[in-house]
Amino acid sequence: MSSLRLYCQVYDFIVSLQYLQLETLEELGLAHFDAWAQMFADTTQSIEMKPDGSGFRVHTRFARFTNLPELATIWRQVLDVKTAEQLQLPRPRIYGGGPEIIKSPKSPALERIIKSLAARAELIAQRKVSPDKDNMLLITTEGRKAALDPRLVAPSAPVDPEGKISRIVESLVRYYHESQDTLGVQAVFIDTNCPRSEAA
Repeated sequence: MSSLRLYCQVYDFIVSLQYLQLETLEELGLAHFDAWAQMFADTTQSIEMKPDGSGFRVHTRFARFTNLPELATIWRQVLDVKTAEQLQLPRPRIYGGGPEIIKSPKSPALERIIKSLAARAELIAQRKVSPDKDNMLLITTEGRKAALDPRLVAPSAPVDPEGKISRIVESLVRYYHESQDTLGVQAVFIDTNCPRSEAA
């Protein structure tokens, strides 16, 4: 589980508790985020690369929940919890038994974009560029786009046959042909740079 996802879960959980059990949290001294997190979550410090790729930094992140029996006791005062085993709801099977990780090597075009983004980030860190001209939000957004396909940042970049998009298209075509006998259906989701109409 990613640290950001865990942090969001902690925050959403505390908001729910405050809405449903504010008096109980106040009695226990857990009404504030920091107090709750100190009681029911552990943090870790790790060395990670800076967003601009220019070096490393020490970062503190949420690692896991703690004191779960006590937390469950508080939470179940207002919640009727049913597990998946108790509900016995049907769930579709994943093709191949689990998610398939598709790895792609870094292309020369992506390497050039990363170096360019790092140089821009350095200028921002040195306050040599106005925030309305360039900022870290723009850099991280372009970095996410380039990681998916360099052409989203540099339209003149060549098609990478080993890139993520190319590899996914190959898999879709293969599954399409393999499922012709059973008239199989594929659902494809992408949460980055989805095309939309001009009217949207």
